[in-house]
Amino acid sequence: MANNLLEATLKQRRLRSDVRCERIMNKSDHVLAVFADNDGQVFVHADAKGLDVFIKSLQRLRKKIDEDKCDHDHLMTEAWAGDGELTEAPGCEKEGHAVHHIKLYGWTDEWAKKHGFIEETPNQ
Repeated sequence: MANNLLEATLKQRRLRSDVRCERIMNKSDHVLAVFADNDGQVFVHADAKGLDVFIKSLQRLRKKIDEDKCDHDHLMTEAWAGDGELTEAPGCEKEGHAVHHIKLYGWTDEWAKKHGFIEETPNQ
């Protein structure tokens, strides 16, 4: 009986946390909140507009690579002096710590080979 009561209480707290998380995440015009845990897992919460923000950054880097240029981009929360590309979502910390800054790099094949990210293929 006591075990069932404990399980019910924990379930109710998780549900309240999930509702609070959802409510807070919707304050911005988009959702792109990132969390990381100590095991190396990353959790991304995004809506369509948030995914568009991420995709736009990736497409810009892809265009630079197509122009044979290496470049990078920053996605940051406003708390870290960013433009709010990343949003905050208090209440979702059960997944890990909030990520406030993502730095994306776009490397050409030449650069990636030079620095050992991909293997050189022997000329045939």
